[in-house]
Amino acid sequence: MLNLKASDKVEKVTFLSTIQDPDIAYKKESVVDVLCTDQYGKQIIVEMQVSPQQGFEKRAQYYASKAYSRQLNSGQELGARYQDLKAVIFIAITDYVIFPDKKDYLSNHVILDAKNV
Repeated sequence: MLNLKASDKVEKVTFLSTIQDPDIAYKKESVVDVLCTDQYGKQIIVEMQVSPQQGFEKRAQYYASKAYSRQLNSGQELGARYQDLKAVIFIAITDYVIFPDKKDYLSNHVILDAKNV
């Protein structure tokens, strides 16, 4: 599903807490089904959804962006620089079709320049 090349194949997975506490008390807590990291520091979120839920795709973006933004520490040392950010992969396993107009089962959502698409 991920089409990983030989050097990118996951050899080791560490399961992390599935609860992503908010950084600010009044913000929303996130609870994912599976949250793990591979040997390269890339985070993988697996979310299973049986019944259709309005806004599920937005929830997926929220969970992934939260995992992405929580990687950095303050300061300028290793692990606190923007270039230290690792990819976050969100895998949704659903019992329904999220994007009915799309024929492929796989969707890659990336940040892009919409004007030059």
